[in-house]
Amino acid sequence: QQAACAGSSARHRLAAMLEAFVEGLVQKYVAPYADVDPEKLCVAARAGNVVLKDLKLKPEKFDALEFPLTVKSGSVGELSVEVSWAALRASPAKVFIKDMYVVVVPRNSEADSKLKAERLKQEAADDLRDDEEARILRVKGVQPPTLREQSFAIRLFSAAVSTLHVSVENVHVRYEDSSSNAENPFAGGFTLDKLEFVTTDANFNPANSAMPLEGIVHKLLQVSGLAMYWQHSMDPWTGPPAPGDNKAGRPYHVVHPLSAEVRLGVNGKGEVTGGAPRVSCEMTVGAAVRVCLDCATMRDIASVVDAAVVNANRARVSLPRPTAPYKEAPGTWWRFAIECVRADVAQRRAGSRPSEVVQAAKQGRAYLALFKKKMLGAIAGGEGLTGEEEGQVK
Repeated sequence: QQAACAGSSARHRLAAMLEAFVEGLVQKYVAPYADVDPEKLCVAARAGNVVLKDLKLKPEKFDALEFPLTVKSGSVGELSVEVSWAALRASPAKVFIKDMYVVVVPRNSEADSKLKAERLKQEAADDLRDDEEARILRVKGVQPPTLREQSFAIRLFSAAVSTLHVSVENVHVRYEDSSSNAENPFAGGFTLDKLEFVTTDANFNPANSAMPLEGIVHKLLQVSGLAMYWQHSMDPWTGPPAPGDNKAGRPYHVVHPLSAEVRLGVNGKGEVTGGAPRVSCEMTVGAAVRVCLDCATMRDIASVVDAAVVNANRARVSLPRPTAPYKEAPGTWWRFAIECVRADVAQRRAGSRPSEVVQAAKQGRAYLALFKKKMLGAIAGGEGLTGEEEGQVK
């Protein structure tokens, strides 16, 4: 009876840990960027069946990501996820995405410094919240999951990922740019009819059951209707380019629609054994690839590259840029340029002082000693870190 109770308690703790893991993924990677109810989404994720329709993306949430592009608008017609938590090894997890349309634009470099400061404040607040939640759990006597349970949960999640079946249909990602070349705004993007990514057997036939984690895991990626277009205007999208349509302002195919198939073989052991490589890849393109570029498109691409270089240089400067025009406040802009040069020189010299190198080496040795003490205490059940030592680690 004691063994049965212990086994039941371990299963309950593992189930609770998996639910917390799923909730963490939903709250961190889905809820902030889509217009959904996090509570309902977490309940559906724990049940293993998530179906979302007419999903709207939150453009303002993508500004916090350190990408040169940001989302202007976006929608997903249908997103569904099917996971059998009770039989992950027997039934593959499935993800279906349909009717996805996203419009991206260049990031406004003027607001990057403000966004970076707000992001740092938010990260500090999140760290404090996590510390407080951990302290409350310790006060309540809630025991953290053991290393064995964590290892089993990670393997269980790896099994779900290794057998993942992804199906994507009707995708359109559009790039609109009116800032790189204000006199000649343009747009471009790619369209996709269908994408399938499945786990297969050794003959690359789709498998209905999970494949073993050991040995060679075979994956098949099939793409159809993948095309890229360009448009020398920002007129609203009215449909894919028509063959022979050379009307000014209309989109035209830079890369004509093509289909492709990629066969992957991944060694589950992560090492070269028996002459089998760690990863083998074979790609087949269904037909000849047709690429067309005109002079105006080359001009647009050059303007995008130039703007990206300017934005990269501006991103290195953390000082707030003046808001007044150059001609109205030349002295302000000269002082800003001088401060930027001084800050850049100071940053380059910061890591080369002997005292700072010695200090970094001491901190590294101290961190290794504290980390070793913490891990040995967790594995052997011995004494962990004190509150002062936890502060030193942070």
